[in-house]
Amino acid sequence: RRARLVSAGYAYGWGMVSVMLATLLRLGLIPVLGQFAVPFITFFPAVVAASWIGGLGPGLMSVLLSTVVASLLFVSPEPAPSMFHAAELSSVILFVMAGMGISAMGEAQHRTRRRLEQVARDADTRGAMLLTTLHSIGDAVSVTDANGDVTLMKPEPEKLRGWKEGDYVGQVC
Repeated sequence: RRARLVSAGYAYGWGMVSVMLATLLRLGLIPVLGQFAVPFITFFPAVVAASWIGGLGPGLMSVLLSTVVASLLFVSPEPAPSMFHAAELSSVILFVMAGMGISAMGEAQHRTRRRLEQVARDADTRGAMLLTTLHSIGDAVSVTDANGDVTLMKPEPEKLRGWKEGDYVGQVC
């Protein structure tokens, strides 16, 4: 179990590194794919990695960086540099939409992990309180699981049965 989620600096840093690695990989694929074919192909894993590690913020940052880098380097510009062909514009829009969805799923995963860690901490606290309560009871008390097997026994019943600590585990009470 992880003690806490990664720091924000690490998560955003990893988002930037993943975009740089995606850019280098896409540059390396120019001889195979050409410069302008499937411009965002290597940037999807960068968004997934940033979202997985950092959640929504780093995921959206990687979407933004990926969109800028891929648009400048791998999307074919029209004669007027500020305009895209309809196909290129639609690929940019689809990448941004998919990246936002991936980032949202990464954030949901992080929220779930945080909730589970809180539940585990609460269970540890409740378990410690129950053990304290059990040991403060002056009577002979033993604890069994759903099958009736002894899992914990106070010293008084150990003395009554003649068992040593731990000898009772798995015994039916």
